[in-house]
Amino acid sequence: IPYVAGALQLAARATTVLGGATIPANDPTVDVARGIIERLAKGSAVRVGACGTVANAALSAFKAQGRVGDLQGFFLKANTQSLSDLWADATRLEVTDPLAHKLLLTENSSGFLVLPGTIQTLDEVFSVLCEMQTGKRARVPLVLIGSDYWNPIIEACEQVMLSKERQTISPEDFGHVTVVDDVETGLRALAS
Repeated sequence: IPYVAGALQLAARATTVLGGATIPANDPTVDVARGIIERLAKGSAVRVGACGTVANAALSAFKAQGRVGDLQGFFLKANTQSLSDLWADATRLEVTDPLAHKLLLTENSSGFLVLPGTIQTLDEVFSVLCEMQTGKRARVPLVLIGSDYWNPIIEACEQVMLSKERQTISPEDFGHVTVVDDVETGLRALAS
């Protein structure tokens, strides 16, 4: 897809934020994500893929640092609300193809910051894990925010996928996954 290749050339290496588009603003995971993004806005690039509370928090954080050009927004056109002039100075692209959207979001990522989300979020998380496991993507940190949401999912995966009867992954495959509930632990995990 030619326009995706061109967009990828524009996209600097960044921490990609997944999920969170449908969570209420008062959810504790949003506060943790906001805190991490505010710290990243001081010197790193961040990429978001959906409009909503977390994308707005990222935009505010990067504007406050005078670095809005280091914020990347790759949006699926069918899901965008009015982007208006708010995103005028950020790197942004609206696409209509879900596969192009996933590629733009995940390529050239230095790490992933993931909030609870829809089935699409789970699809993105497991796609990234599979690509890392099979060597199709560099292994980078995958930071999942919200232990009450993520721990049961990760524990179920480990229980089934690491079982002797049907071991489908190695123990190291979850080595880059960290579940966090606070900003400092999240930042340390992203830096590892």
